[in-house]
Amino acid sequence: PVFEVTDAEKTFYKDWLNFNIIELAENPEEAEYGFYDVDYDGVAELIVREPMHLYVLQKQNDEVVLLNEETKYMSLLPNGMLMKFEVAADRHQYSFYLLEEGGYELCRTLSRRDTVEGGYGKFYAEEDERLIDGVSVSKDEWDELLYDILLRYWGRYEKDSGEIETYQYYLAEVEFTKFMGGA
Repeated sequence: PVFEVTDAEKTFYKDWLNFNIIELAENPEEAEYGFYDVDYDGVAELIVREPMHLYVLQKQNDEVVLLNEETKYMSLLPNGMLMKFEVAADRHQYSFYLLEEGGYELCRTLSRRDTVEGGYGKFYAEEDERLIDGVSVSKDEWDELLYDILLRYWGRYEKDSGEIETYQYYLAEVEFTKFMGGA
């Protein structure tokens, strides 16, 4: 998205952070902030990140509103969607959130679980259990939907060739600045 952050907007958000960072962030001393136009309206939102958390905040009538209730393990995608990616030795899950009126809402969940006892089988094996929004589906259905989401929502998509299929995605380009203020 194309947007410009005015000095007045930067000052407004910095002042807000100075008085609210402790209530907002789990680890305020590690917080960074930047700007990104998540809804493509030409006005940038404040993005605050810290280890394992991401916050998307928007100015609404001289108030700052948190747009995402879910903050842990979140990443901002170029189209303004949020993606939560959780991984363990025997499973992984993608959760996608779209910005709706009032904030981000979960729109789709794709999960994969290794069915080999001990959880250390071949990654992306044919026999892995795959779920879309909690419903069991075939490998082809799961791959097709993930591919569809990557193409429609992420804009840029690469599928590596080889024995294991991997999906490479791109995060939104936000220039983050270390937060140095505080109340």
